[in-house]
Amino acid sequence: MKNLIMFFCTFGMLSFTIWGREITKSYKIGSYEDAKKSSEYIKFEMDSTKLGIITTSFNGFVRDFAVSLNKEGNVVKDLKVAFEVKNMDTDIDARNEKMWNQCLDYKNFSNILVHFKSEIPLDNNDLVAIPVTMKIRGMEKIFFVNIKTHKEKNKVVLQGNANVKLSELGIPDPSIFVASVSDLVKISFYFSE
Repeated sequence: MKNLIMFFCTFGMLSFTIWGREITKSYKIGSYEDAKKSSEYIKFEMDSTKLGIITTSFNGFVRDFAVSLNKEGNVVKDLKVAFEVKNMDTDIDARNEKMWNQCLDYKNFSNILVHFKSEIPLDNNDLVAIPVTMKIRGMEKIFFVNIKTHKEKNKVVLQGNANVKLSELGIPDPSIFVASVSDLVKISFYFSE
């Protein structure tokens, strides 16, 4: 019986080694303009209304981020995305400073971590809603991300989007007297392993 248990334990470890593969990849993009042109990205979009009349949209990108995941058989497990708050860039220094300091409290909470809580099927061309936990401003917030996968040049591509609200993430409203910022943030991403 002892030998049988030892066999299954050894077989289980070998199966994980052969079929499971942990992957970590870092993305380093120099500037906002480079991020805008990059084929792999994390992007966030928001609206701002000035004087209650003129609404404009603005984009931001995460310039440096890391992705880790376990690829096992036909699924991706334990997908995590991490980045430093100061790597979020909207191409306007004053807006960046306000975002980093007032909204995201960079001095006390310098990193953001997103952890996908469910398995993601590989070669899935349809968007699937996956629960994620985002650690932001020292709190864990749960929301859903729509994600799909496909293979491109022998790599697995992860592509998706989410709509979240600043208020649901516990982020203070960045609006000022002459300009109000929408509560809604549209997030999109595209990266490969």
